[in-house]
Amino acid sequence: MSQNLDLHTTEEDFPVFRFDDVNLLQNLQEHQIIISSFPYPSPNDPPVHRIVISAWHEKEDLMALIRVLKS
Repeated sequence: MSQNLDLHTTEEDFPVFRFDDVNLLQNLQEHQIIISSFPYPSPNDPPVHRIVISAWHEKEDLMALIRVLKS
């Protein structure tokens, strides 16, 4: 992955990655990649953006995500 990415995870082997970069958010949205993004902990707080990987994702989904993250 790009060395410019600032993805955070809370635990090793936990497939959720938090980020703050609005440009990454827009890039993911432009490529129709759906992420979790909502104000937290209250509705008046800034949004928390998360990429969540699940068992429903197929190899092609992950490869598409990697391509967007590298771009």
